[in-house]
Amino acid sequence: MPTYDIEMLWACGHCQQRGNRGLARNCQGCGKPKDDRDPEYFPDDLSERNALTGADALRAGAGPDWKCAYCGALANSIGKFCGNCGADRETGAKPWTATERTATESAAGGGRTESAQRVQVGAATPPAIGARAPGAPVAAAATGPDPDIRRYRTPLVPRKALYVLAVLAPVVAAVLWLVFRTRIVEGTVTAVHWQHDVLVDKYKIWHRDGWSPDPGAYDIQSQGQRIHHYDQVLDHYETVTEHYREACGQDCTTRPETCRTTPRSCTSNKNGSARCSGGDRVCSGGGQSCTTRYCDRTRTRQEPRYRQEPRYATWYAWS
Repeated sequence: MPTYDIEMLWACGHCQQRGNRGLARNCQGCGKPKDDRDPEYFPDDLSERNALTGADALRAGAGPDWKCAYCGALANSIGKFCGNCGADRETGAKPWTATERTATESAAGGGRTESAQRVQVGAATPPAIGARAPGAPVAAAATGPDPDIRRYRTPLVPRKALYVLAVLAPVVAAVLWLVFRTRIVEGTVTAVHWQHDVLVDKYKIWHRDGWSPDPGAYDIQSQGQRIHHYDQVLDHYETVTEHYREACGQDCTTRPETCRTTPRSCTSNKNGSARCSGGDRVCSGGGQSCTTRYCDRTRTRQEPRYRQEPRYATWYAWS
């Protein structure tokens, strides 16, 4: 969505001259400087044809005007001095109440709604804590620590807690010494018992059976043939028919293009200009829309069929 600045118009409150340029500092009829009592209003055309360029665009985007405290005239934010009396902005700017106007046009361009609200511009920021107000006497340098610091300084550990710790610490230390001190106790041997244990290993012949005797086995005996496993052996081929779908073209239709114009909205910058957005043409649709066409097909294939055949091996028993 495009964004651009346009110039507003204002009416002189002294000679009632209308149609003054919003960025102009003086009335073109009587020459009176523009102030916050002169009402601003939107031009008839809010489109991009009236978009500001060059130096005017820079002044429009510089922010709200500032009001001179000496002559009451409004000056652009780019300027450091009042264009009417020459006062500098640092000491001559004062807060003022501006009328922030908003205009909204429908997409068709046939209707416009406007609203306005009063906003404070250039409000003074509150002085920092400890800052001296203008005209206030400078306090004499105080000796010693700052009384305010002494008033709010809080010790890390309360004084009463230190007294309690000083009394309890020796008591706790004495209790811990009595509990964990080393004590010597005399004793007498009244009886002696001796025990001798002998471990004897016994072996037992272990009989096993399986497909392969263990290394070192003896008394190996064949138990005959047994089924060891089954192998899959090709038996024959079988014809299988399957049905499937495959892409076989496209079906296309032409869609109409739909276009619309977005609503346009403008809000005053409180410096004789307004920031606008919208009014662009948005189109959707159009062109062709195609979908893939699918056709039914049939095909056959030969699938192998297998049978299970046992495989034999000798079964053994051994010790």
